[in-house]
Amino acid sequence: MSSVAILGAGMSGLVTAAKARAMGLQPSLFEQKNTLGGLWAPDGFTWERMTTNLSHHTCRFSDFPWPDGMQDFPTRQQVYEYLFAYAKDKQIEGCINFGTRVTRISPFEKQWKVCFVRSNIEQEAIYDYVVVATGVFSKANLPKLPGLEVFQGECFHSHAYKDPKSFSGKQVVVIGGSYSGTEISSEISEEAARVTHLFRRAYWVLPRYLPLQGRAQPLDLVFYSREASAASAPLSNTEYYANVHNWFRSLSRQHEVSSTLEVKAANQDPYFTSISDTYLKSIQQQKVIPICGEVARVEQDGVVISSGEKILADTLVLSTGYTCDLPFLPQELQEELGYRQEDLLQPLLLDRCVFPLKTENLAFVGMYRGPFFGVIEQQAAWVAKVFSRSAPIPSEEERKSGVEMALQIRDQQPRPQFPYPRYVEMMRLYSKLACTEPDLERLQQEDPDMYQLLWKKVPFTPDQLALTGDKKQLALQEINKLLSRVQCADV
Repeated sequence: MSSVAILGAGMSGLVTAAKARAMGLQPSLFEQKNTLGGLWAPDGFTWERMTTNLSHHTCRFSDFPWPDGMQDFPTRQQVYEYLFAYAKDKQIEGCINFGTRVTRISPFEKQWKVCFVRSNIEQEAIYDYVVVATGVFSKANLPKLPGLEVFQGECFHSHAYKDPKSFSGKQVVVIGGSYSGTEISSEISEEAARVTHLFRRAYWVLPRYLPLQGRAQPLDLVFYSREASAASAPLSNTEYYANVHNWFRSLSRQHEVSSTLEVKAANQDPYFTSISDTYLKSIQQQKVIPICGEVARVEQDGVVISSGEKILADTLVLSTGYTCDLPFLPQELQEELGYRQEDLLQPLLLDRCVFPLKTENLAFVGMYRGPFFGVIEQQAAWVAKVFSRSAPIPSEEERKSGVEMALQIRDQQPRPQFPYPRYVEMMRLYSKLACTEPDLERLQQEDPDMYQLLWKKVPFTPDQLALTGDKKQLALQEINKLLSRVQCADV
């Protein structure tokens, strides 16, 4: 039985271990914390009241549904409990080495030597394969703000934010847009004397519910359709961006809330989104003051922005993202991977985000910005099939082409918010590689009702990728629940 070391027991590591076991591999997970869950653990980079951006229909693994009655958008704690239950169901709890920090991985003949520290004791072990599943959100990105050393207030990264109670009566500046910037600004404004939200560009701020079939539905049930994805597949990136900008423009009235929120990007430019149900209301109520600009310098009692305006503050919250920290990689391997820790968009150059150019017994799972449950699960399934020799390793030519594509994304100007924005296309790519995608052409001939169901009547959710396995009946039950939810009139 071939052995595989999996670095990280968050969402990516857990599903990789489950898929590895299912394919007859022997997984060992290394987790430096004392609990599983990664970002979603109680001591992870999430905060107390945080909920998922996407509904539980999308935030799930294909063969492990949420309990009946689950609210649309699970909380941080509920996601943690889901992952804990998943690990128990897949019998991988005993595979996890908690409190174990990997210090170095290095090739050892045709295997890998994994060096680690547990209970302050340095140890090492040999494995046939290694999967890096530590995630790209592994280290807080702390920008160098001129003059920060003289600031007399409190300054911390958003990963340390837990709840708004400690901000009572304070003047707070939240620096950085995207999800954490908007949500944390809104939450803090419930207690603070004043909250100023400073960002470099205006984002499309979307609510969690959008109209579908005349009813409000979770936004992912509106976004992710096989039929719509197929229609947009031939479009260039610039054409795709234009379509998305026009759609968001038809949905949004945020410029009426504040002119600062008007998205002025050209239609052909990448779109940037944030998701919040309370942010725009907080601005309307003048609890949050949005300002588009950058920090020119920090002074003792506040920040001076690029326009010259000074904003008084006794607390700075840096919602400035995360970097991909891989200190255990030897220098020669970092060079092969084109590793750039400071690159928040594309820190690694991999074939389809998974396989290195040359090293064949190493893989990466969940190492891209925008980790969807379904995408990560299918990456893990593909890796498990390759490492168990149930599927071929991509050829050198394929890997070279994939790395060149990753480099193009890294060099793209202007840079997008996410390296791979077309979620349905990614899901179909990996599910085909993992042999979990239903044969739609065959379905169209043999079961046209099921074909119509998957193609246009229900959104593309992970449970559909269990139709080809031993969980088919469970998958059908989940699809029927989803069908009832979106309430298709012609069914």
